[in-house]
Amino acid sequence: MKKKVEEASPNLLEKSNPYARGAPAVNTYLCPKSQILGSLLGRLQQIKTWQKMLTKALPAEKELFSRCHVVHADAVSLMIIADNPQWATRLRFLVPQLLAALKSFPEYAKLQAIYCKVQPPLYHHHLTGKKRRRQRLTISKISAEQLEMAATKIKDPKISRALKKLAARSSGME
Repeated sequence: MKKKVEEASPNLLEKSNPYARGAPAVNTYLCPKSQILGSLLGRLQQIKTWQKMLTKALPAEKELFSRCHVVHADAVSLMIIADNPQWATRLRFLVPQLLAALKSFPEYAKLQAIYCKVQPPLYHHHLTGKKRRRQRLTISKISAEQLEMAATKIKDPKISRALKKLAARSSGME
């Protein structure tokens, strides 16, 4: 009698939960042999390896490589993303040295080009959806007086209004 009850309980579970029937277990997706996530996990591991090789190639540039990250690599090219234009420029100056150093690794023996792009990191206001207010630009009192004087001498009414509008931004500073 107990055997029949135990056999019946999985069927009850399947009937009560429509997602349990025919759905693969979560661990099949996380298994390294899985084609779905296995390739993604393998690609992530490759990118981590490339990043380590990059830091080994130029060990004196640790700060640079904390700001620059490998996002793509194939047999002949390497794509690196930098936080801001300054780090990308610095990296571009080091490309010839970096190419020579990376070619010493067997994985990069055929490497021909390194591409640098700028992608600023996400800031908090992008994640929360709140926009930062732009600070209103102000001008000195002397500049405002010069703009007012120019506005009175200009005959074009549109330009005159624009200059007067700019002069209204005076901060009262000397």
